[in-house]
Amino acid sequence: MIYHCVKDDCRFWGEGDAVPQRCPQCGAPLVQAKEDELTGDAWSALGVFWVEQDGHEARALECFRKSAQMGSGWGTCNLGLCMEQGIGVKADPRQAVWLYQQAVEMGSLSALCNLGVCYEDGIGTAPDPKRAVEHYRRAADYGSARAQRLLSHCYEQGIGVERDLEQLGLAPEDEQQLRRLIQGLPDPPPQQPQKELRLTLHCLFLRLTLYPQKPKPPKEPKQPARKKKPQREKQVEEKKEKPDTSAILRMIPEIINCAKKPLEMALGDLCLHHLQLYAAVARPDSAQAALDTQKLVSAVYTALAAAQNWIRVRHADIRLRPDFSGSEESSWAVRLRLSFHPIVMLAAALRFAFCLLRLLLAQKKKEQPEEQKKQTA
Repeated sequence: MIYHCVKDDCRFWGEGDAVPQRCPQCGAPLVQAKEDELTGDAWSALGVFWVEQDGHEARALECFRKSAQMGSGWGTCNLGLCMEQGIGVKADPRQAVWLYQQAVEMGSLSALCNLGVCYEDGIGTAPDPKRAVEHYRRAADYGSARAQRLLSHCYEQGIGVERDLEQLGLAPEDEQQLRRLIQGLPDPPPQQPQKELRLTLHCLFLRLTLYPQKPKPPKEPKQPARKKKPQREKQVEEKKEKPDTSAILRMIPEIINCAKKPLEMALGDLCLHHLQLYAAVARPDSAQAALDTQKLVSAVYTALAAAQNWIRVRHADIRLRPDFSGSEESSWAVRLRLSFHPIVMLAAALRFAFCLLRLLLAQKKKEQPEEQKKQTA
């Protein structure tokens, strides 16, 4: 019988013959769950539960395997830990390194730290202290406290980096106090989701930013105009003739026909010179985040293939990944740079202008006989 805590932030899962009344971690109530309802992260949490129980390593390994098969970075990292330490299976450090690499691609910070430890100590791979520091620094940039401790240890011991504190030439007491201050630094705040849309138009050496536009300065309030004195002379009111809207409506299909060829010329010359699309899809469940990312990738490339039927696409830089950092909002950035040849656009505009002028002249010739008939009648 599988059960879990009702609080989402607790992430406690357990299994047994009966459901306990309270969660051992937070004291909240526990509820029963069906096995087919478990997500990838839920299987990983259940595996952690069995690791803490003596003599149940095989069940823990089974849970981690199911979690990894469902695309959970947490479960893949835990499966790699089992392979590294031989929990429920014969130790295979090389397989552990490969699993850590797969979990890193899924966005697991713990796997990034574990992979750094493997490079530092030579577990399942050749020792590479500099590469280990790179992994620690990447995880530390995302706010991992463990990575920050490992990175500070590398700087302190001179592993893969130069020992910066010793180069300062401080007194032993001052150096110890500085180390305490570094270890006591709080974790950085979580990064806010970034959302950016930028559209620029290039023509020869000119560059025009279509979006976002700079805010216009506030206009100064105008002073009220002085009232003019009424003229004593009588003003003759001219009767204003109302425009004939029916004639304009009849011309709309012909105007559209005039615009078809110039529009084809303009779109045929328009070029999407550079497209940058970066997105980190965040979901409460890591498996759902990975699935939504795959759907987004297929939709983006389908739209890009359809767009090539209308305009030319010269360069596209698309980077879409799931975000397993715990953020609730996705981050994205879209940058479009369009370019065109002014000669082609000028030719398209002149063609439309001549066609429209010819249409207006033809319409005027049609209206002249009708006006003459009205005058004779």
